[in-house]
Amino acid sequence: MVRLRWHPGNNFPPKYARTLAFAGRHPFQLFLLFASFLSGLPLVLSRGTGGPDVPAPEISVFIWGLMLVGGSITAVLGTYWPSDVITRMTIERIGLSAIGYGALLYGSITVIEAPSLSAALRVAVLLGFAVACLWRSYDIASEIRRFVEVNRTKDR
Repeated sequence: MVRLRWHPGNNFPPKYARTLAFAGRHPFQLFLLFASFLSGLPLVLSRGTGGPDVPAPEISVFIWGLMLVGGSITAVLGTYWPSDVITRMTIERIGLSAIGYGALLYGSITVIEAPSLSAALRVAVLLGFAVACLWRSYDIASEIRRFVEVNRTKDR
C-alpha cells in the first residue's frame, strides 16, 4: 500500500488535498450512514426475523443487517481515520462497497420474492441506494488513483 501524505513541498494543490481529506464528512453521507446503522441494528439483533412485511429469507435479512451495520461503521471510521488520505479513503470505500453490494444482493433476492407492488417499490429504493453507495465507492477509487498519480509524477 502506498502511504502518501500531502506536504507543502509537493505539487498537489492544497485546496484539493483538503477536499480529499474531508470528502466523506459530508452531512448527507454521514446521515445516510447513521440511518443505515440504525436500520441494520434491529435486523442483526433479531437474527434476521425482519417481520411479516419482509419478503426475503431470514439468512439474507441477517446478512443484509450485518452489511448495513458493518459497512456503515467502517465508512464512518474511514472518514475520521487519523492516518494519511489514502488509508482514510480506502477504509471509507470498503464500508460503502459493503453497503452497496449488500443492498444489491438483498434487493435482488427480495425482487424475486416480492409479493406486491409496495414491496417492489421498496426494492427499487433499495437498489437506488445500492447504486449511490457503489457510485461513491467508484468516485473514491478515482480520487485515490488521481492522488497517487500526481504524487508519483512529482517524484520523477
